Amino acid sequence: MSDNNCSDNWISQQTDEIHPPPCSWEGEPKLTYSFDGEGWTPDYRKAVEQAFECWEAAFDKLCHQVAQCRRVSFTEVDLQQPTVPTHISIKFVDPSTKVCEELKDRQAHTDYPPYCACRKNKESTCIPLYFNNKYEWSHEPKENHYDLFTVALHEIGHIVGLTHIDIGNDDKKRDRVMCNPPPIGKRPFTEVTKYDIDDLKPLYGTRSEED
Repeated sequence: MSDNNCSDNWISQQTDEIHPPPCSWEGEPKLTYSFDGEGWTPDYRKAVEQAFECWEAAFDKLCHQVAQCRRVSFTEVDLQQPTVPTHISIKFVDPSTKVCEELKDRQAHTDYPPYCACRKNKESTCIPLYFNNKYEWSHEPKENHYDLFTVALHEIGHIVGLTHIDIGNDDKKRDRVMCNPPPIGKRPFTEVTKYDIDDLKPLYGTRSEED
């Protein structure tokens, strides 16, 4: 996939003070993703794949908690099979290039669902999931390295429509994957938390009459 496939769709993440409203995909999208470019060792790929699996598991839990739900699923595709569309392009990017200017001061960058108000190109389903190659990365917690699983878990939350959470004085808000920013050298979560799943409910679930 060329560097420009998703360029029309980039939108700067909002500041820590102002967040766009959360939004969702329509229907029950079966999203595909592919690893593009160099640097994707088997361990790195597995770390990102596990993050996608965690969000699928979160939707499974959501559907057990609400009367009706809409699932988002993820499947890896091979770039060598051009007949299969790629919805999410995953790659390491040099922030000094113009491929993704949003990476200059961030570990990673992605975008929101196509019909979100904060999305630049509302008609396309192509989403970048780009990691800044100027940072040190690891497939597991390691001192002075960013954990690919942790950062990917956070960024995929944006892909399904969640935004950053302001902690304020509420310590419970720290127990969210979408609490920003992901820490360096640590893996605070091994799954999507119940608080993140609660944030999915107004987007993808219909509460039962008893709730």
